[in-house]
Amino acid sequence: MNHFFCSEKPGYIRTRTFVIVIAIIFAVVCVGGWYAYRTYERKLEETKKLLQTETDKYTEILSEKNKILNEKQSMQNELNFWETTAVICTPEGKKYHHYGCGHLEGRGGYIFNIEYAKSLGYTPCLDCCKSIDWDNIEKKAKLMDEQQRQQQREDFAKVNGK
Repeated sequence: MNHFFCSEKPGYIRTRTFVIVIAIIFAVVCVGGWYAYRTYERKLEETKKLLQTETDKYTEILSEKNKILNEKQSMQNELNFWETTAVICTPEGKKYHHYGCGHLEGRGGYIFNIEYAKSLGYTPCLDCCKSIDWDNIEKKAKLMDEQQRQQQREDFAKVNGK
């Protein structure tokens, strides 16, 4: 066969065409792979940003929770103080009372600690002071303190991944 326009042999043309087709396929696969990799990278970055945002939200919520727990503990301590040491004495009476006693309704009074009220000659009200279990109040306060400390340890471990 006479090749007027091409000096190459027919087998060489087929091989060259095959190599060109393979090179084009390889280029398309590489471009597709590069595009898939870039898409994966973008999604990975978006996921990292979302994770950081959610972690920040969690840390903020946890901080707010701890603030509320601290406020609660402060209020509990104050309540324990009032329940265990503070009494109300009326100027005309000889008994000391705890907040909420029916004998205080509509009457003014002074707030003293129990020891001072006793030193002034006041004695416990038979209605509101007999129902107070002082040992139980102390135990309850200690238990609540321990529960709060345990919760704070658990929260700290969650945030720090321990």
